[in-house]
Amino acid sequence: MFGLPSLAAGALGVLGKIPVWAWFLSAALIWGWLGNHKAASLQKDWAKEREDIAALTRRDEALHRAEERRREIEKEGVVNALSKKLDQARASSANESSRVAQLQRDVADLRAGRAVSGNPTPVSPGEAADRLGTVAGECVGRFGQVVALARKALIASNGCTSQYDTLTPSVKR
Repeated sequence: MFGLPSLAAGALGVLGKIPVWAWFLSAALIWGWLGNHKAASLQKDWAKEREDIAALTRRDEALHRAEERRREIEKEGVVNALSKKLDQARASSANESSRVAQLQRDVADLRAGRAVSGNPTPVSPGEAADRLGTVAGECVGRFGQVVALARKALIASNGCTSQYDTLTPSVKR
């Protein structure tokens, strides 16, 4: 009867009749087909990766351009606001300068012993008037300096704050 050992012996007998070079050729063909299949699969994977990377790059570039546009618009707004504040500060400074000039004229009038504009009673010359005139003159001079420095500091502070806010990316909550 035909058992497993006799079947295996028969199969080996048939396979043994195939020349060795045919076995090598078959193995090379199978190996080549598997390599080609694997290479095609890798090429598909790489193509998909390249597409994904290109899409991510395009998205990141669009986000970057949008952020740059936002910063430019913010910067223009800050520059316009600072220009308006600077114009207001110059106008205010001009008013304060005219006020300082008026106070300096009043001090000169006090020193000369004349009546100060708006004051109907003349001040008599004397030591008290001289001291008052000296102190008032110093106060007026320092007032002008303090006002000028305060304006410059305020404008610089506002400019720095605005520039920082412009350059800081907006946080969306």
